[in-house]
Amino acid sequence: MMPWYGGRLLVPHAGSVFDGGGWLASDATKEQLRQFIERFVAFVRRVHGLES
Repeated sequence: MMPWYGGRLLVPHAGSVFDGGGWLASDATKEQLRQFIERFVAFVRRVHGLES
């Protein structure tokens, strides 16, 4: 298994980026999360030879 050193996602004042229902409400944080997950998925694909 190869470890992933792709970083981490820090969300300052995390309590303020969610709405009353617990959904992520901050567009900026949604974009940061999208990019973070995109990088992780690319890593997993490379490691498992699934690059397209």
